[in-house]
Amino acid sequence: STKKIKKGEKFSKSNIFVRRPGGGDYKIKDLNYLYGRIAKHDIKNNIQIKKKFVKWEKLFLQQERELTTVK
Repeated sequence: STKKIKKGEKFSKSNIFVRRPGGGDYKIKDLNYLYGRIAKHDIKNNIQIKKKFVKWEKLFLQQERELTTVK
């Protein structure tokens, strides 16, 4: 995190950034998927984002349905 993130706040370009070395739960390729997700907990400044900090369920399932829908 590049600044403090409150529980319920969305992840965005203004509050998360990829830092090297990338040995955490998320890689550079995952960054765009994190934007718009919701923080489950308060996250302090300069803390690596972990899977347990991210609320995926509803938004992820919605996107999955959109990807599998034939247009």
